[in-house]
Amino acid sequence: VDKQYDQISLVKDCDFCNKLSRQIILAKMKNSVTILRRFLRNKTELKINWGIFARLESAILKTNSLKHLMGYEGFFAKQYFKIIGENITDEFKFIGRSKRPPRDKFNSIISFGYTLLFYEIQTLIINKGLHPYFSYMHKFNSRYMALAADLMEEWRAVLIDAIALEGVAREIFTE
Repeated sequence: VDKQYDQISLVKDCDFCNKLSRQIILAKMKNSVTILRRFLRNKTELKINWGIFARLESAILKTNSLKHLMGYEGFFAKQYFKIIGENITDEFKFIGRSKRPPRDKFNSIISFGYTLLFYEIQTLIINKGLHPYFSYMHKFNSRYMALAADLMEEWRAVLIDAIALEGVAREIFTE
């Protein structure tokens, strides 16, 4: 109960929420860019504007607005998935992230992986005595365990996207 009380008290601390959200988003970006570089390492003909990610990081470090942080994170995610979509095999080609329902095979793979990751993190949260609905980055919703959504962000690329991309590249995943 003390952990949950402390957790809920911190939800009201805008400075804490902004700092934690910034760190989560920056970690997500770093991990995602690492996965992109690994995924694209043998594609020397590509002209990726990596500078956009550095400028985005700079903007994230300067803002104190959770709304702006979430906007930057959304912009980053759109660019990230655009690069993947432009460079994935034709069988798994996709235009961008889609969910509920996923519109293509690659989105189906990562949605399934994200669901498994979400529930794994949710279990860890509950086992540690924290309240899964009160979070610092995603908005409170009585039907959605937002803390799990917060904590899974930085792990999506390294745990799910990397497996999906490798599985597609090695033809482990097929139609």
